[in-house]
Amino acid sequence: MKNLFLSLVIVITSLVSFGQEPMYFYPHFEELFVLDSLNIPYLPIPERNGISPVGQTYSTEKGVKKHNKYFHNNEFDFLPSPNTPRVKLNDFLKSYRFYTEGDKFVVNLMFQHNFDIIGFAVIPLPEGKYKSVEILEYYTDNNTYGTIVLLQTQSGEMTFIDQFQHPVSLDWVPTFE
Repeated sequence: MKNLFLSLVIVITSLVSFGQEPMYFYPHFEELFVLDSLNIPYLPIPERNGISPVGQTYSTEKGVKKHNKYFHNNEFDFLPSPNTPRVKLNDFLKSYRFYTEGDKFVVNLMFQHNFDIIGFAVIPLPEGKYKSVEILEYYTDNNTYGTIVLLQTQSGEMTFIDQFQHPVSLDWVPTFE
């Protein structure tokens, strides 16, 4: 819980400290891993627009076509801006029930920092532990954009995909000794 709190404080502090240039935050490794393992061809905002987090611009035509074909009901604005229609996070999540205290804590932090939802998709999952996966794209008043991935349990409770509650094994990462 301390690591979760510290990570959130660092992310929120960095969000507040940047200027007016739009900042695009990629989904975490765990979020991308889950989407990839479910064969969901989601492209984060920067990738849809050819903006790499390391300063290079790129975009794959094949990836954009797959994203557009999969998300064909205007779930996501291809190039969101401060004028993109948005819904306050408080209003969007008020009917959600969250699975853990950590999930509730994250939601409370987000409520305090003016997160708005600018796009979302609910993808039903075949039989299993989870009923659906939800992809939420957000905007904050300090001109930042990002993605949140939630899983819905069969009982209807939501849980965030993150490195603390749903860690992905990193056994495959090579070590440099």
